[in-house]
Amino acid sequence: MGRLVPYDEVWVTGAHDATTLEIGKPFVVEGKEIAAGKYAFFTIPGKKEWVVIINKNWEQHLASEYDEKMM
Repeated sequence: MGRLVPYDEVWVTGAHDATTLEIGKPFVVEGKEIAAGKYAFFTIPGKKEWVVIINKNWEQHLASEYDEKMM
């Protein structure tokens, strides 16, 4: 981390395609309810902590297709 995968940039947490997360019922993350469904999983690695991103557009290839509006 910090070299091949840079710190503080959106990273597709998977091998080329975003890792998918499929949840069968609504769930809560940091107090926000998220509807049941299929999501893409991204991260922003940091030196001390990471940000986890759950994105509505689950059919994504690489972080270049990541759209913050789809959170």
